[in-house]
Amino acid sequence: HITIFIFTISVIFLFSACVSKHSVAKITESPQASKAPEVSPPNAVELEKKQKYTEALKQYNLLIGTAENRHDLYAAMRGKARCLRAMGRLKLALGSLSPLPVKPETPLDCLQLAMAGELFLQMHKYKEAESSLEVALDGVRGKEKKYSAWSATASANLGNAYLRNGKLEQSRIMYRKAAELYRHLNRPELEKKCLRTILALGQIQVEE
Repeated sequence: HITIFIFTISVIFLFSACVSKHSVAKITESPQASKAPEVSPPNAVELEKKQKYTEALKQYNLLIGTAENRHDLYAAMRGKARCLRAMGRLKLALGSLSPLPVKPETPLDCLQLAMAGELFLQMHKYKEAESSLEVALDGVRGKEKKYSAWSATASANLGNAYLRNGKLEQSRIMYRKAAELYRHLNRPELEKKCLRTILALGQIQVEE
């Protein structure tokens, strides 16, 4: 029962397969010059949306090299990681987020760790995923709704990691938190998936 259930959850909740619009950080660039628009680089996020990942990677690399603050730097790093993930290059995607903060000092650090945890999950490195996601969510404890655009998914991913590591009760707790955050985001379809997962986890515990 547990094996079948885990497979089902991986299909439902592996966030890396479909990134929501809430988690795509917008990276602004200088306005294009009216006389020579061809000189200005195309918007990296727009290229990514069009699935032109090779072109988007070049622009994200440019943005990484010219970022003037941590917010822009981290946004470009995550954009690069998303493109590499979409191309199936998971190890490179994870490496593009390095160096990861050991002790996050800001919500931006936590967001980096949340994405790293998501990548670990997709790479089937469940212990690393659990550790990274725990640290990420601990960094915004009590402020999850403020950062619900990504903490909802991080909570669901941590629930998945706990499930993979055999921690069923902790998994239920995280899926319950994820459901609350998805409700806050007005994402009823994802809230319902969390609630169905909680019910299924309860059935497994009864059978055991």
